[in-house]
Amino acid sequence: MRYLMDKQNNVQAVVVTGGEPTLHGQRLMQFLEEVQSYGLMTRIETNGANPFMLRTLIENELVDSIVLDIKAPLYPKRYLEAVGKTAVISKIKRSIYLVMNSGIDYEFRTVIVPGQLSARDIQSIAHSIHGAKRFVLHQFVPFSGTIDKKFESISPTSYDELIGLAQKISGIQEVRVKTQKG
Repeated sequence: MRYLMDKQNNVQAVVVTGGEPTLHGQRLMQFLEEVQSYGLMTRIETNGANPFMLRTLIENELVDSIVLDIKAPLYPKRYLEAVGKTAVISKIKRSIYLVMNSGIDYEFRTVIVPGQLSARDIQSIAHSIHGAKRFVLHQFVPFSGTIDKKFESISPTSYDELIGLAQKISGIQEVRVKTQKG
């Protein structure tokens, strides 16, 4: 908070992101309240696995914007294959519903990791958020320090391929592509 106070004239918003910020419950709520007390906007980036906390943040007006990261099609087997652990799909679906009906700014995001998601998978994810305001296809960029070392050296999906995936999506108001360059 001291850092934010020192930079207050240059900072307009605070984004709380991963691991999974909703795991921090009351501490997260207190932090967001304090950030807002300085007149700053707040955004949370979540995997959607904790709809109870997400609803609490929305109802208490502690977030101005939400990014919900959908990692794979919403089928248990596909989520396990893509993420390496099981997820309670019903919780993620509940979070999608909460976000879409929250009345606040939001976007859904899927990181496109080469070899992990097919065009069909992207279509399935888009179908799960049909009617959404915004869906961002985010280019995976390899970096040193990934949990699985095989991801450190793969080539990112090309811009043209991301555009091709985006052009096949329908039923969403706005589809964006985000690359390493913007």
